[in-house]
Amino acid sequence: MQSQSRLSESAYSSYHTPNSDRLAAILQEMEYINTIGKSFVAAIDRFQVHRALLGALQKLYSFAACSILLKGDPFELSIIPCYPLSQVFIAAMIERIASAASVIDFPAVSVEELANASYLDAPDDLSITQKLGSPVQDMIGGAVIGSFLNVPLTVENRIVGMLSLFDEREGTFDTDLLKLTGRRAIDY
Repeated sequence: MQSQSRLSESAYSSYHTPNSDRLAAILQEMEYINTIGKSFVAAIDRFQVHRALLGALQKLYSFAACSILLKGDPFELSIIPCYPLSQVFIAAMIERIASAASVIDFPAVSVEELANASYLDAPDDLSITQKLGSPVQDMIGGAVIGSFLNVPLTVENRIVGMLSLFDEREGTFDTDLLKLTGRRAIDY
């Protein structure tokens, strides 16, 4: 089995583009997320895990919401918005998550099953609403997903879940980032 650093180097070296410095930085960010994820495995308090995940991801990316889908019976879907989102946006997120789950070998799961299994969690002290000081009613997001990113969560080469990021703006997660994440799943 390849070591983590050799795997990262081979993933990077096999993908040369004019933006190779940017891709190298993104690969480092993904390794950072991987390290963070490993520390979450032992966490018991879901709220603290979500708070730490949101805080870490906000240091790396700009996005409207993230979610974690974990395999199990039943599935567990945690939706963690950065600011209040419209019901239409959340419904579109769940549809995209269900579609992506079918692509990465999750057992069949419907949008309705995911909606029923979803848990909405927004740590107030990390939300953008609190940072901007705007009233909540003025901060409700739009209804359209402009960009999204899905990253498989793995344990010893077995997919156990999926981390997803969503944003209202188009182009937040560009093609190079999507190709790179396709080569590198987050390993817990």
